[in-house]
Amino acid sequence: MEGLEEIFGEEGEPHSPVLCEELVSGLAAGLYGELEQLVGAHGSEVVAGLLPQLVSVLEALERAGGQVREKDEALELLQEDQLRLLGQYERERAGRKRAEERYMELEDAVEQERKGHKVALSRLDGRSRRLEEKARSYADQVASLEEQKTALLKELSALAQTHNKMVQNYKELKAQMVLTPSSPVPRPGSSVSAPQRPHLFLPVTLDLSRLEPPKDSMEAPGPALPE
Repeated sequence: MEGLEEIFGEEGEPHSPVLCEELVSGLAAGLYGELEQLVGAHGSEVVAGLLPQLVSVLEALERAGGQVREKDEALELLQEDQLRLLGQYERERAGRKRAEERYMELEDAVEQERKGHKVALSRLDGRSRRLEEKARSYADQVASLEEQKTALLKELSALAQTHNKMVQNYKELKAQMVLTPSSPVPRPGSSVSAPQRPHLFLPVTLDLSRLEPPKDSMEAPGPALPE
């Protein structure tokens, strides 16, 4: 046992497949040498039952070495996959971190833009309210001006009717003055009464000194009024 531990090492120590094959080959060569010495000293009958068992053990050791070699190759493949997956995980984690940082930046930018839009909307609402108040004020002013215009138009129509009536009265008065013959001067002591003048239908408040026709409708002056 001590010789096997010296050859194969202690239990649990890792060995490469090539080293295991070399150890098995060396062990087989050493055992065959010892068997030859035993056969030369004591005859072949001494090792007749031991030789098949040694061959089986050596073959088992060789198969175990092959299995260890296959497991080592699979382990290397697993280690390579592990390293590859670990690198991919590190890259994905770094990309996720960058994406989270970018998302935070975009979220801050969107928040700032939303605040700016909110302030602009508030300003637009205030301006719209002020414009609506001005529009209502202008509408009230327009309505008041329309009322004043209507009242002035009515007053102007009344004044036009009054003016036309006064001009008509003036023309009638002037025509009556032109058609009225001048009366003879009475002699002293005569009892001839003065002829009756026609009654003039004029307003009571009519002032003849201020009543003048328009310049474009003035006619030739008639005879002077009798004293």
